Amino acid sequence: MTPQPNADVSLDTIRQHVTNAVGCLHLINTTQMAPEYLAAWALQEIFMAAVGGADLTAIAPETSQGARRLLREVAPAVDASVKGKILSERLYFSLGVGSGLLAAGDDPFRADRLDYAGLMAAELRAIAHRRNLNSRGFPLLHDAHVQHAWAAPRDETIDKH
Repeated sequence: MTPQPNADVSLDTIRQHVTNAVGCLHLINTTQMAPEYLAAWALQEIFMAAVGGADLTAIAPETSQGARRLLREVAPAVDASVKGKILSERLYFSLGVGSGLLAAGDDPFRADRLDYAGLMAAELRAIAHRRNLNSRGFPLLHDAHVQHAWAAPRDETIDKH
């Protein structure tokens, strides 16, 4: 079942989501931010614009076409940045799915596209956040383990090996 446009969501809000997606995609080749993180937010913005069922090409034609073009252009940079943590075929498929949400016309696969785009956005964000934590050596987790080790009494019932 294809979601219908929600009357509560203004056209300006939908246009802003697509514009935000384009902004994230433009940053991929012009900033030091992780490409997968920016691509994740671009997919999330496309998801948010499309989730109500609106025809994004009719609402924001130039911006939608720009986002579709940019998704193709940044795919290699995102693929290189995730370093095999996501299969290239899956990544390209998912970016294509996001592009499909911006295409004109009725789409019998819209609900699937929304789910695939949402999943890929989450996976890309997770990769970026794990990389950040790893680069800092997980200091919060380390501190929690140290504090727990000092605070926890020894459990004498644990079988000694």
